[in-house]
Amino acid sequence: MRHDQSNEWNRCACCPEPRQPVGLDPVRRLSALETADELRAALACMGIAGDVHEGRGLALVSVWTGLVVWTDGFWYRWWTGRRSQTGRWLYAHHSAFEPERAARRLAARYAELREAPSDMAAGAS
Repeated sequence: MRHDQSNEWNRCACCPEPRQPVGLDPVRRLSALETADELRAALACMGIAGDVHEGRGLALVSVWTGLVVWTDGFWYRWWTGRRSQTGRWLYAHHSAFEPERAARRLAARYAELREAPSDMAAGAS
């Protein structure tokens, strides 16, 4: 039997009850604070300390001078230390669903900043 879709969301015209979405398991979205805490914990496992701050739907993980990661619960973002040809800061981003992989990338940036002179780490030109 072929099911014809009606205009109602998730309803088949020939079925009285709504159908369950196929292959979609409900996933609880983590808040920005929860994803920031996951990243902080992943960094701590690597011996890198970080402070978490939260407000207005965003959370920040302060790692080092020039290395602050912010998240909205979906993505982690941080400054790469580079600028575009027009002088704009270039940012890296990583899925917030992979805090351990993001922490490994951040550990590399952290090492760069620890070796760099402090004025360059802060983004001075």
